[in-house]
Amino acid sequence: MENQRAEQYFSPIDSHEDSVTVNGLDDLFQWASETVAEGLDGRARRAKEQRVKRQVLNIIHRSADLQAKAKHADELAYLQRRVIALQGVLAEKSEEVANLKQVVLAQYHGLQRIPELEEKVHQLESLTWYREQAEEERKHLMNALAKLKKERDYLEDLVTVNETENSRLALLLNEAKQEIAVLKARRWWHYFFPPKKS
Repeated sequence: MENQRAEQYFSPIDSHEDSVTVNGLDDLFQWASETVAEGLDGRARRAKEQRVKRQVLNIIHRSADLQAKAKHADELAYLQRRVIALQGVLAEKSEEVANLKQVVLAQYHGLQRIPELEEKVHQLESLTWYREQAEEERKHLMNALAKLKKERDYLEDLVTVNETENSRLALLLNEAKQEIAVLKARRWWHYFFPPKKS
C-alpha cells in the first residue's frame, strides 16, 4: 500500500507546458470570444480574445500549481512520516547497539578476569590435594590413636597386674625382713633350741 502511494507521489511530473495545454479548450475559447466579441471590430475582438485566453490560461496555470503544491505537500507529509518511522527504528537500533556494547564490555571484563580465575582454580586444586593428603594423614593418625588406646589399655592391665604383684612382693618382702630380723636376733644355741611359735 505504501509502495503504491510512494510510486504515485514519486512518479515523474510532466513539464509545466505539457501539463497545462490548450488542447481541447478551443470550444471554451470560441465561446468566450463570441461572448465578448459581439459588437466589436476585428482588431478589438482579437485583443479581447487574447486577453480572455490569457486569463483562462492563468486560471488553468494557477489550478495546476495548486494541484502540484497539494501533491508535493502530500509527498512531503509522507516523507515526514517515513522520516519519523526511520527515526524510531534508528532509536531502537541505537538502543540495541548500546545494549550490545554493554554486553561486550561485560564480556571483556570477564575475559580480563580469566587468568585470575585460573589461578584461583589452581589454588583450589592444590587445596583439594592438600585436603586429600590431610584426610589420609588423619586416617593414619586415627589408626595410630586406636593402636595407642589398645596399648594404653594393655599397659593399664599390666600396671594393675604389676601393682598386684608389687603388693604381693611387698608382703613377701616384709615377711622376709621379719624373718631376717628374727634370724639376726637368734643366737648360736637357738639353732639347737628353736623358739616355740606362738
